[in-house]
Amino acid sequence: MHACDRADKMPDRISSSKGKAGAQKGRQKYQNRTAFTPNKFSPVALKIAARPVQGVCQRCLDIINWRKRMGKYKPLSQPKTW
Repeated sequence: MHACDRADKMPDRISSSKGKAGAQKGRQKYQNRTAFTPNKFSPVALKIAARPVQGVCQRCLDIINWRKRMGKYKPLSQPKTW
């Protein structure tokens, strides 16, 4: 079963903590004047941007591309073994 295909499930354990339960954040106070740009000229970032993404579903592809764009993508240190 793929991670994208799993239905949302209730957690086995529910937190009994009090305090911020149900508290909502307010909306953004000021509009960002410029878009966020990570350090896109570092050697690691250039390698990550050049690496192709293949063999994943559309949702996973969107997530990986977002992570690359925002500087959050970390490639595996060792290849996955099956």
